[in-house]
Amino acid sequence: MTYLRRILWALTLGYWVTLFVLTHLPPTALPHVNVSDKLEHFLAYGLLSFMSGVTLWVAFPNRRWVFRVPLLIVVGAAAYGAFDELTQPLTHRICDIHDWYADCMGALGAAVVLFSFQRYVRHRTSAPSGPSAPSAVPQ
Repeated sequence: MTYLRRILWALTLGYWVTLFVLTHLPPTALPHVNVSDKLEHFLAYGLLSFMSGVTLWVAFPNRRWVFRVPLLIVVGAAAYGAFDELTQPLTHRICDIHDWYADCMGALGAAVVLFSFQRYVRHRTSAPSGPSAPSAVPQ
């Protein structure tokens, strides 16, 4: 496993654990920020999904399924977001379907960015250029 892959796995798993802990602390233990709760969910899950997608893409570069990673991260984030919301009442927090919607929208936003980036990179690496590029004019 390369150094970059290890760093990406460590950062992604570390962020995921941090997010889990923060979403399960009692509300009184968290600092109050002047940002919408839904925006917090959107950004938190967007970052988690983007980090997960990049980590999977870098960790398994030669796999055919790597271009399905954006779909995988949306489904994974939706499932984890549901689990996260359903377990929050155990720590005296509120389970809110709108928070889950924000989680899913953050994951979807990250998937769109990741998919666009993958297409751009694939297009840039597969496009022939220079004098060895095939000619469009038949000879």
